[in-house]
Amino acid sequence: MINNRSIIVSIIVSILIAVFFSAFALLFIFFGNTLKNILIFTSIFCLVNYGLCVGFALYILNSKYRSQSAKICWLFCVITLPVVGIIFFLIFGTIPFYIKNARETNKYQAKLISYEKYDFTNEFLKKHDKFSNFKFNFENMRSPIYKNNEVKKIINNNSNILKQYLKLIAQAKKTICIQTYKIDDGCFFLTIAKALIDKTKAGVKIILIYDWFGSGSKINYRVIEKMKNAGIDVVVFNPKGRIPYKSLSNFRNHQKCLIIDNEVCLYGSANLADEHILVNTTRIMYSDTMYILQGEIVNSISINFYSSYLTLTNANKKKISNTIKMVNLLKPIPASGSLPLQLTTGMPVTQINNIRSNFLLAIQEARKSIKFIYPYFSPTEDILAALRIAAIKGVQIQIVVPTKNNESIFTCSLNRHTYGKLISYSNVKIYEHTTFIHTKMLIVDDEFCFFGSSNLDNRSLKLNFENSLCCIDTKLAKQLNEVFEEKITESKIITIEFWNKIKFKNNLANIFLSIYKPLM
Repeated sequence: MINNRSIIVSIIVSILIAVFFSAFALLFIFFGNTLKNILIFTSIFCLVNYGLCVGFALYILNSKYRSQSAKICWLFCVITLPVVGIIFFLIFGTIPFYIKNARETNKYQAKLISYEKYDFTNEFLKKHDKFSNFKFNFENMRSPIYKNNEVKKIINNNSNILKQYLKLIAQAKKTICIQTYKIDDGCFFLTIAKALIDKTKAGVKIILIYDWFGSGSKINYRVIEKMKNAGIDVVVFNPKGRIPYKSLSNFRNHQKCLIIDNEVCLYGSANLADEHILVNTTRIMYSDTMYILQGEIVNSISINFYSSYLTLTNANKKKISNTIKMVNLLKPIPASGSLPLQLTTGMPVTQINNIRSNFLLAIQEARKSIKFIYPYFSPTEDILAALRIAAIKGVQIQIVVPTKNNESIFTCSLNRHTYGKLISYSNVKIYEHTTFIHTKMLIVDDEFCFFGSSNLDNRSLKLNFENSLCCIDTKLAKQLNEVFEEKITESKIITIEFWNKIKFKNNLANIFLSIYKPLM
């Protein structure tokens, strides 16, 4: 839906164009024939650009897989940036995400799903009609619900993350699977790399998937090569190819996990970078939450991992044959606990994004309370509308976001622009954490929990490959509430008085940022 700001911006742009041509006409009147050739050239240029803009506008408006907000963004870009906007669109906007060898991919997917078990899923869905997330995930993507699980430990102190990584790696007897968005050349990665190389000597099969865009230029390729020489299968998700920055580079693997023997999983928000273990004081320090999971749900996380490996990486064909042997050994391994968990994944190859749908369903079904902790709080319009409706219904809403951001002041500005639309409701409380809080967590009615890799922004909800866990359990909700309350004590509440002081400056920064939000 086009809002008043879009109309105002369009009017301003139209006025600027009119002023430009008026000034040009005045110059022509005063200087006469000296500008004749320039005028002819400019006229031809404007006509050609106009024709291109109309053509691209029709293409954008008729595209099937873009949201309305993304269409408006690209239209604004093409129309207001002559030539440059069209070039930008050709590089970054024309190609949707696609998977090569679709037939082979479907074959792998069918094989992987066959390693899931659905006995408890049917039983659970018959008994539980509250929170339809579980039914949606099962019917839309065949995600099973597993009962025999437990959260062995919640790690809420980043200084303990490296210790837990090393402890779990040391326990491995058969396989280690690691998936991360970011690898940084520092203490964390170098220590993990050494531990993994040592494990290969004991015959443990190891696969590491990383995202090239997330890692950027900070990755140490000499260490990567050393790991490969030791027998570790290191692969790149959605590799960049000859032309690194193009449309396909917009789709990133943001998932993070460490899976040991398909039995235990370290799951959450931390990457293999020093700022996540609080050892690099030159950067913004992170505040993450990680979970040590044990039980049948690890099988679903493993299947999601192998799905990425087999279909979306540059894995070597010879290595793939060895990996398929590992896949053939997959089966749910029960733990002593009885925690119901279900994995949901979000990806740009589906018309309905499961992560986004899970946020919507949970918010719509809330009756008492909604609690968020997210570093990027810039949800889509439908989620924002659901939050407003929940606020009107009297649901108590608490939101924790960071004061500082690892990206830039622009992302922080977008966060504030979003919660500025909610702060007027008396039952909505917003807090800014003193550090860069990187935890991703949703608690509804002190019963439903949703946590994993996904943020609450356009990128996670539409562009990235993400995964999160659904759980309905008052005991786990109580534990996560303790984490939530601890984060609140480390935060400052945003009052209406404070918002009124920064509102003009923040809204001014967002005149253009809010238009380009669908691409950020």
